[in-house]
Formats: sequence, C-alpha cells, structure tokens
Amino acid sequence: MKRTILLSSRDQRHLLLACSLGSGGGALLLLGGLELFRLQGIHTMPERSLLLLLSVVIGAGAGLILFLQRELWLPLKQLLKALPRRVRSNTTLVIDDGVAPLQLLAHRINGLLAQLNQNVTEQREQVRTLAHDIRGPLTRLLLRVEALGQQPQHDPELVAGLEADLEALMTLDQELAEISEPMHRPIRRERITLQPFCRSIANRYDDGLVVLDLEPTLTAVVDQRLLERTLHNLIDNALEHGGPPVTISGESTAERLSILVDDAGPTVMGSAVVHPGHQGLGLAIARRFCQRHGGELLLKPSRLGGLQVQLTLNPESRAGERR
Repeated sequence: MKRTILLSSRDQRHLLLACSLGSGGGALLLLGGLELFRLQGIHTMPERSLLLLLSVVIGAGAGLILFLQRELWLPLKQLLKALPRRVRSNTTLVIDDGVAPLQLLAHRINGLLAQLNQNVTEQREQVRTLAHDIRGPLTRLLLRVEALGQQPQHDPELVAGLEADLEALMTLDQELAEISEPMHRPIRRERITLQPFCRSIANRYDDGLVVLDLEPTLTAVVDQRLLERTLHNLIDNALEHGGPPVTISGESTAERLSILVDDAGPTVMGSAVVHPGHQGLGLAIARRFCQRHGGELLLKPSRLGGLQVQLTLNPESRAGERR
C-alpha cells in the first residue's frame, strides 16, 4: 500500500520556520506595544501572559498563511497556467517550488503527457502505414477502370461513376497521409458557388437519390476539400440510416450561411431522437467542418420526415479556424 505524502522534510522545515518567524514577530510586536503603553503611562491592560500567548498564536497563523501562499497557492497557479489546452509534442510541466504533493502531481502529469504523446505518435504511424497500403489497391483499380473504359462494349455512366468514386477514395487516402503528419493542415478558404459544386457531388449518386434546392447565386467561403468530404459523409449517412431522396438546400443572411441536408427516413417529426446510425464518424466530420468555419452543427427533424443536418457557417470569419 502506497504511503500518502503530505509534507516532505523540506516542507516541514519551511513550515516550522514560517510559524516560528510569525510567532516571534507577533511576540516582538506585543512587547513593543506594551512598552509603548508603559511609556505613555497606561497601566490598565489584560493579563500580560494571555496577550503574549494570543500574539504567538496569531503570529504562527500568519506564518502558516504565508507558507501556504508561497508553497501551495502560487505554485498551483503556476501549474494551472502551464497546463496545455491540448497535447503538444514534448510538453513538460516545470514547477520550481511547492509542497511535495504538488511536485508529485506535476511529475505524474508529465508522465501522462509523455504517454499521450507516445500514443499520438504511434497512431500517426499506423495511419501513415494504412494510407500507404491503401494507395496500391486504389491505383490498380484506377488502371482497371481505365481499361474497362477502353473496351467497345462498356457502360459510360458506370465507368464515369467508378472513376468519380475512385478519385474520391484517392482524395481520402491523401487526407489520411496528411493526418499522420505532426503539423495540422490549415484550411484553404475560397469563394465557391454552391449549386454547381453540390451538383458535381449529386451526380456521383444514382438518379433521384440526391436532389438540389439551391439558389444559383448562393456562394460560400469554405475549404472545398472539407465541404466535399462533409457532404459525402452526410449523404451516405442519410441513405444508409434514413431514406431517399436526400435534399441539399441553403439559407443565407447577412450574419450566417446554412447548408441543409434533409432525408426522408423514419425519424419522427417533432422528435429529438436520432437513429443511432446517424451518430457516427460522418456527423463528427461535419461538426468539425462547422467549427473550423466559425459555425456549428444542428440536428432537427426534417420536413421530409427524416433528419435534417444543418451546417451553420460564418463564411467571412477567419476566427473560425479552431484547432
């Protein structure tokens, strides 16, 4: 059984010294006050020994407070200030002073930070290996689809759909490789017109599965790569756990832009209950997309009978690039 560390021998010495200095100071102040009263001819006062005892106790208490201020409160503030808001490589907490339990706490936090950094490094390496291993089969599939397109008897729409899906998979593979890098990739904002952008995504699905209801002039300042990935995930989620058709629409005001993805699935109107399948990686990706564009993700019952995912963005805000 581990022994609880309250105060080290160093802490005990410092505490004793602080209380002793406080008691001595209190006694000296009392004696100086009594002498001052005597010189002024004031002789009526409480018992001298009682006052001396009281001054020693108060002085010891003042010494204890100063000890706690210097050895506990100030180092604790230093520790809280040094704690990172997110894990960075080689993050270490250094506490110069403080009582033994506080030093032990900093030591254990450093151990946890080192373990977290090691786990992150291992996960990045696993993702890097996975991205490398996936690239080979994808390249071979692209070559086979090209060969299929060169055959006399081929379905042009089927080949075009296969090529679009494989290109999307290659993009995701590239993102996997980028995720494995230590540095966080910044978003690349540019103004796009939403209707043709979303039409190119809808065309990758069978006819009637994805319907657009967007104004031709509606634009957004977004990272195209992240928006494409987000919409693909939301559409796939809606088709798998909701029901077709999936409608993409938009709303724009001076303060915000909203991209709405509705499905006609079994979600009951007026209910806040969402099918468990909707609560997966797709929504996490969409939520992250909104946060990095200065907005938020909202889930509502859809007028079509299923679920509505609302991507609310601040298209002009640079402060939305949260990390």
